[in-house]
Amino acid sequence: MFLEKLKNVLSLNGVSLIIGVGGIFTTIFSYIVTDYNSVLNVKWFLLALYIFLVILMFSFKLTYDIYQEYKNVVKNPVDEIKDHSKGISFETNEEVLLVENNPILNHSAMVTIFYLKEDVEIPIGLGYVSNIQSKFTHITILELDVKFSTNYPEELKKMRFNDNNTIKKIIVKYYIMHNR
Repeated sequence: MFLEKLKNVLSLNGVSLIIGVGGIFTTIFSYIVTDYNSVLNVKWFLLALYIFLVILMFSFKLTYDIYQEYKNVVKNPVDEIKDHSKGISFETNEEVLLVENNPILNHSAMVTIFYLKEDVEIPIGLGYVSNIQSKFTHITILELDVKFSTNYPEELKKMRFNDNNTIKKIIVKYYIMHNR
């Protein structure tokens, strides 16, 4: 990252900006300070001051660019990982739930399946990750929760008939690893 920013600062725009601003400061300073009758040769002092100002402006621009990059890019990667995956579709014959990919879900990972009803997570059952595709993850359902089957038979029926609104209310959370 630092080398990339250094290349951007040393590009035509960055260098010309630094030299231009440094030249303006040096010119103004030389008109104010220069006494052409003095014994000390001011030209060398102004050259050293010019080089110092160019290096100072270069450092400020580089620091500012790195700060902007840091501010825009650095985020906590843990905050971006969701702790659950939403359902996409259900295959009745195989008892497989298709959910969106999540980096937490690994092959053979044990998961708990929930149904969201008015922001309350109602357990549907347990399953495991049977297959991971590029965009989707297959969850094979091992057992259904008895309470869900008896208390919410309509939702279970809609889930088995692949009702889109019901499937969207299903979430899968990482539970424990499952060894087959």
